[in-house]
Amino acid sequence: MTWLQRYLGALITMAALLVGGAIGYGRIQQICTQVDRKADKEAMTREIDGVARRLERMEQKLDQLLLQQRK
Repeated sequence: MTWLQRYLGALITMAALLVGGAIGYGRIQQICTQVDRKADKEAMTREIDGVARRLERMEQKLDQLLLQQRK
């Protein structure tokens, strides 16, 4: 009984982490399944292309800032 009282907080914390991890893993699997469904569609390709264009613009702006810093 003394052992249980001494480690009750740790046991509760471990149980909460285990449940949280299981929920997180399930959510990630759900998102992966949704992405897999969209992967064959043109909309996903367009979306990825849009992200790539935005990244290119950001890189260009960062390059400009770095060049200005060097001057």
